[in-house]
Amino acid sequence: METIQHKFNWFSLVVGVILFVAGIVTFIHLGTTLEFISIIIGVTAVVKGLYELWFKHVLDTTTEEKTLGLFAMGIVDLVLGFLFIFKAATGAQVVAYIFALWFIFDAIVQLASSKQFKNAGKAHYVWMIVLNVIALILGIALLFNPLLASIAIVWIVSIYLVVTGISQFISAF
Repeated sequence: METIQHKFNWFSLVVGVILFVAGIVTFIHLGTTLEFISIIIGVTAVVKGLYELWFKHVLDTTTEEKTLGLFAMGIVDLVLGFLFIFKAATGAQVVAYIFALWFIFDAIVQLASSKQFKNAGKAHYVWMIVLNVIALILGIALLFNPLLASIAIVWIVSIYLVVTGISQFISAF
């Protein structure tokens, strides 16, 4: 039986250390991290807005259709994107509300579709209901406490960075 020789991977080690340190730094600097997330969302929205305006132009010149919806969405994306970039603190608050609304919306959709899980067994169905009611309550709590939502977002990002960093560090050896 052959054994596979594993060589030391410097790249994984460096990436792992950088991600781990970034995770620790985001834990320490909660407010700055949330503002940075706001800026990333803003840049993404600006790029999407520019794409929509470009795509509207392409459709207008190649088809007979006038795409007012694309134009409106492109402008909205640009305005919101620049708001998130240049007013990062305000954008961070908006991100917290979006996070809370996401929890609420997802829980409602899951509850509405939970009937489909009755055939999978009563225990599975009951767990789906219980967990999504808890998610709905958490979403409502986050909506009324945006600071808690902000902290939750940063913790999720931080934990992801730390775990991914450790994984990369381990894979280096």
